[in-house]
Amino acid sequence: MTKTRPLILFRCAACGLALTHPVRLLDEVIALPSEDGVDLLVEGCCWRDDRPGRTTGRFLLNCKDIVNTRYHDDPRRTNGCCGPSGIDGVNVLCANGHEVATECSDCWTGPHHTELEPNTFIIAELPFSASWRTDTVLSLARVMCESRDFSALPILADALQDAGCDTDIILNYCRGPNPPHVRCWVVDLVLNEEERGAEEQMRARVEVRP
Repeated sequence: MTKTRPLILFRCAACGLALTHPVRLLDEVIALPSEDGVDLLVEGCCWRDDRPGRTTGRFLLNCKDIVNTRYHDDPRRTNGCCGPSGIDGVNVLCANGHEVATECSDCWTGPHHTELEPNTFIIAELPFSASWRTDTVLSLARVMCESRDFSALPILADALQDAGCDTDIILNYCRGPNPPHVRCWVVDLVLNEEERGAEEQMRARVEVRP
């Protein structure tokens, strides 16, 4: 099994605001899609681009993993017909107005992704204590993992809090208005399901591509 990396958060270097959901850094990506209009990476992971070109060394993420941001105030930065093309400079600001990323999500510019601009972020590891994995917490997480029904996330938040969890980003996510549809990073974190995490998803998607 590939050594598991911890979940990390990217925060704005200027104000400390979280810019992403917790994601797991991929060690490597064997193959990437090249067609227009598809996601470059699955949700829940990020990758430091090692391909030669403009994005070399930059962290790339699924657009859905970006939070607390808005498009640039300069409309010339967000040109595109179906989404920002990403060819006109930084087009994403944090909610406090600092330039942080470039979104590429137009219909003709290749796979959709967001790239974080150098020196605009800091990386923080997401803390999670083993003592929070009580029988109640594990039971709730297992049921949601098996059923893919995440409507009990607010109950999981209460159970985590009872166990001593005081990490706002975990509790607030579980109590948020938009539960996930396919998988949940909090459930994966509770179950410590590295073998079913972002790296396996990425490998599986690559293997089934024609």
